Amino acid sequence: MAEKEGCCLEARYCSSCGQRASMTARFCESCGRSLEQQAHRQQTYQQQANQQVNHQQANQQSNPYDVPEEEWLRLFSHSVKYVEKWHKNSKWNWPSFLFFPLWSGYRKMYAECALYIGAIVMLVFFELLLDHSLRGVSIGIAISNGILGNKMYYRKAKKEIDHILLLHGDSEIRRTLIQQKGGTSGWGIVYGIVMILIGAFLQVFLAAILS
Repeated sequence: MAEKEGCCLEARYCSSCGQRASMTARFCESCGRSLEQQAHRQQTYQQQANQQVNHQQANQQSNPYDVPEEEWLRLFSHSVKYVEKWHKNSKWNWPSFLFFPLWSGYRKMYAECALYIGAIVMLVFFELLLDHSLRGVSIGIAISNGILGNKMYYRKAKKEIDHILLLHGDSEIRRTLIQQKGGTSGWGIVYGIVMILIGAFLQVFLAAILS
């Protein structure tokens, strides 16, 4: 610790015995301890303390309410089952494999549902254009849905959660919005059925034009 001595000289104190010493002194006149080593240790301690404070502040900024990611994911999915699947990195989803339009609509993945129907319609278009069955490609898409279904839903959840956390700081507002954005929807199943019907209509329309 240093202080002004007189009008222009500074003084410091030995951390071992408390004896006052000048800033230019290398050793304490009372106990003989090295003042330079003491200053170096104090500087090191201060740097470590500053690093710890910065680390704590960074953690508070990244998650100011100290809510683990699993809790946000549970609130979004309204299900512990999917949180466990994501934690175990489970790679197969039967509903996504068998009924992707209905499953994705039920889980509020409306864009993914529309993209899937669009891909199937395009597949039928090329089948008619080439006059060749592409059933293997269709099966491959279904298998890909089964393998990637959990990952797609996780990315959807993370995107919505991160967006809400970025825009809102209040914990209760965050929880409410995450629960509203996630979960399931009966109307989502209706949406999936409508998309299937639209896809079927487009397939019939293409068949009538290209036949």
